[in-house]
Amino acid sequence: MDDSLKRLQTEVARRRTFAIISHPDAGKTTLTEKLLLYGGAVRLAGSVKQRRAERYATSDWMAIERERGISIATSVMQFPYHGYQLNLLDTPGHNDFSEDTYRTLAAADCAVMLIDSAKGVEPQTVKLFEVCRMRRLPIVTFINKMDRHGRDPLDLLDEIERVLGIPCTPANWPIGSGPEFQGVYDRWSQQLLLFDRNASNAQKAAMQLASLDDPELRNSIGKHAHDHLLESLDLLHGAGTGFDLPQFRAAVIDGNAQSVMCAYNRFRGMPCCGSDELLQKILRDEWGFEGYVVSDCWAIMDFYTFHKVVNSAPEAAAMALKAGTDLNCGVTFDSLTVAVKMGLVSEGLVDQAVKRLF
Repeated sequence: MDDSLKRLQTEVARRRTFAIISHPDAGKTTLTEKLLLYGGAVRLAGSVKQRRAERYATSDWMAIERERGISIATSVMQFPYHGYQLNLLDTPGHNDFSEDTYRTLAAADCAVMLIDSAKGVEPQTVKLFEVCRMRRLPIVTFINKMDRHGRDPLDLLDEIERVLGIPCTPANWPIGSGPEFQGVYDRWSQQLLLFDRNASNAQKAAMQLASLDDPELRNSIGKHAHDHLLESLDLLHGAGTGFDLPQFRAAVIDGNAQSVMCAYNRFRGMPCCGSDELLQKILRDEWGFEGYVVSDCWAIMDFYTFHKVVNSAPEAAAMALKAGTDLNCGVTFDSLTVAVKMGLVSEGLVDQAVKRLF
């Protein structure tokens, strides 16, 4: 392959374009500012309604947007983050400017749908969701304004499922709400992210990591918040929507799939593309799948950049190959040669993966 073409493919593969959608005033532009802040693109987050000594929101660049405190046209912000190039699209929420949002969604890989914790699912959100559904865009739902008085998170989940007709699987869960909001529990990493409030919200908040098993946790967040968190997590585990293995099996077996793509997230504690239980024991041994498995783009790099289950690219490549991933969308499998020399994986497994592809 020509080097210039290979570089182009690599650059295309590492780009992620996502749009933020919602009803007006749910907080799209504010969330955009926070993503820019925590992504390292700006040092201070701007404000939609500027107060003295505060800066305007980066995405509200037109004078009329700053005067009215609303977004009129889609703004595009780009910044690097952990090896990826993120294209962030802050869309207008008001119905008068919805045509711009509809066009923007044609260029997005996925959408982040904001829900105001006090108002729930609102009319414009429903319209934009239907556009995403028509375009088959993946959606991440973000419940905003948890630091204000709002509705119970379980009630909000129920409304999203009823009104929009989609199952919800929370990736994290709030610790308290309103003035008592303290942070979130990450259900994937099984860690608590506790935040300290700051006066202006323009700078990054100080954050502490904690474990649910920490004996000091009850004293740290308070007895009521601790007990309520445990009760909510138990309820989510027992009655919440999780990964539907039977449906996945039906799609693979009944659909006579020739290839399967493994995702970024974890399956029973391990990254999907590195899960021997999922790809080998279940997919191949139990279900008899004989096709090949390809990673989602850059999912194997996530082994050492996000999941932290290994420390390097050769280790990540070896782990994925041994688990049953045959093809990598990304560049991590470029390190297989090094992995073989280090004795992390055998040439026989490399040959096996190649044979499955042809």
